[in-house]
Amino acid sequence: MLVQYESNHGLCAVTNIANLTRHQMRSPESTPHPSSQGMTATPNDTPTRIGLFGNFGTGNFGNDGSLRALLDYLRAQRPDAQIYCICPNEEVVRKRFDLPTLPIEAKMPEDSWFRTLNRILPHFGKRLHHFVSTMRAVDKFDMIIVPGTGILDDFADRWQGMPLSLFIWSLAARLSGRPFAFASIGAGPIEHPWSRWLMKWAARMARFRSFRNQESKDFLEGLGVNTSKDAVTPDITFSLPSPTPTAGLEDGNDGLPIIGIGVMSYAGWHPVPPDSERIYSHYIAKVAQFAGWLLYQGYGVRIIAGDENDAVAMDDVVAMITQQFGSLPAHLAAEKAASMEDVTAQMADTKLIIATRFHNIICALMLNIPVISVGYARKNDALLTDMGLQDFCQHIEDLDVGLLKNQFERLLRDHKFYKLKITEKSAEYRAQLLKQDEKLLSSLLAH
Repeated sequence: MLVQYESNHGLCAVTNIANLTRHQMRSPESTPHPSSQGMTATPNDTPTRIGLFGNFGTGNFGNDGSLRALLDYLRAQRPDAQIYCICPNEEVVRKRFDLPTLPIEAKMPEDSWFRTLNRILPHFGKRLHHFVSTMRAVDKFDMIIVPGTGILDDFADRWQGMPLSLFIWSLAARLSGRPFAFASIGAGPIEHPWSRWLMKWAARMARFRSFRNQESKDFLEGLGVNTSKDAVTPDITFSLPSPTPTAGLEDGNDGLPIIGIGVMSYAGWHPVPPDSERIYSHYIAKVAQFAGWLLYQGYGVRIIAGDENDAVAMDDVVAMITQQFGSLPAHLAAEKAASMEDVTAQMADTKLIIATRFHNIICALMLNIPVISVGYARKNDALLTDMGLQDFCQHIEDLDVGLLKNQFERLLRDHKFYKLKITEKSAEYRAQLLKQDEKLLSSLLAH
């Protein structure tokens, strides 16, 4: 065991209540079932049962890439294990990963007494059912692992969403004696006080924690979580294989290279009109201005998404560029993507990348492509600093197009130097991730 449970005095009341009533929580109507096969209690000599927990199947390519990375490793190293995904969009995950699933929050049966309770005490019945059904589900696993992602923040989320669900699953695992692990996760910022409390306690109850950067570890330490035994390891998606280049765009007008621009439908940390509209429109206008400048210089430009929702931003940028030129420029491409593999394939024939989403940055670095970050959180800056690219960061809400041009010209001039640094560092990352995976197997997955 790498991280011992901490003294959780703040949870004594709920722990005692849960222990006293656990035998009453096992009614069949409160039991969520895997969507593609049954899941029943089994003897100790049966295959290890592993739950992979996270915000998967929702259109975020980086999150799904994190799931793919650990899933591929587990399937290779423990082919006998029974692996399930605990996620919000079960159908997508089942089809994409050939993986049985459970919902993060089980639906209340129509005739359940929880619905009656919910009418008497609004929201209470729903949340009690969430806890009861989660307790029943956790008993079926040998361990639950959160593979990567920036799960310990509240970007565009309410405390009643992922923060509450993560707390409930962590608490249920603790009460059931099942290991709960965070592997190479991101943490912070968490702005809402309830979200902060829920996620802090979820992290405290974990048996294993590792963070994808020092900033995430320091953030949790600042919340009062003892992280002294926790490791800092690279983002888990660095262990994914790199793709081969894709066709679809020639070099620019003067034979200059293709520049990739990763866009995001960003409207603030917690989007609230009308400020969200201003933030979004300013960002799109500046990206279009920079892309237009590249095209006028003779470069090819490929607009790239990192989430299904980013198709809106992609279309808006292309529309503004088309308005600048009077027609769609011949050396502008904007292909749709459906996965992190699609994104990395689109990046593979670019010279440089300018991107906002964290996992778009990772895609570029996996391909050893120098990258400029136009980020909305410290995680981008932390990663590029570790890569030696700390001079090539900006914040999305303060994007300076003039500075971006200067950063681009400098990075292009010193392209070979930075490409070599990225190549060396990426190899280190893969080696570190392999050691972490082995540690997970030896500590949590060993019978």
